[in-house]
Amino acid sequence: MECSRRKCASSNPPCDVQRGNCGTGGCQPGYQGVDCTQVCIRDKYGSACSLLCSARHCDGYSTCDHIYGRCVNRCQAGWTGTDCITACSSGNNYGPNCEKFCVHRHCVSSSSCYITTGVCDAGGCQAGWMGVDCAQGNDFFSVYTCILLVQASFNLCCFRFLVNS
Repeated sequence: MECSRRKCASSNPPCDVQRGNCGTGGCQPGYQGVDCTQVCIRDKYGSACSLLCSARHCDGYSTCDHIYGRCVNRCQAGWTGTDCITACSSGNNYGPNCEKFCVHRHCVSSSSCYITTGVCDAGGCQAGWMGVDCAQGNDFFSVYTCILLVQASFNLCCFRFLVNS
């Protein structure tokens, strides 16, 4: 047995020249066997080859490397991590790679925050906001509100001018 070919988890493991045993430290992620020279079998990855590639939540088709199970594209909505097996924190964030925050939504009333869509399920969006998650500003509403505010300011200014004249 050639000890230098082993993928032991510990940096200086003892080397049994006959069996190549890595000792109690086990193998590096992506490797298995007594001597830690065998890559994980198909559809497995990670520490002790214990994780299933088919359990990942990658967006679209993705290869699965035997070490980290890395997803080539981003994660599906509601999932995060290199291998997309960690669910978004319920009530905190949502969407692909959990990049959106529940507190940035503008729901009419208190609403649960689904990890996939962030949908406002109770009462819809506050005025001026739209989208399933009420996080997109409504440009028409914003422009209309701005015009009303300018008009109100102008009328107030004219009123003050006429009263003071």
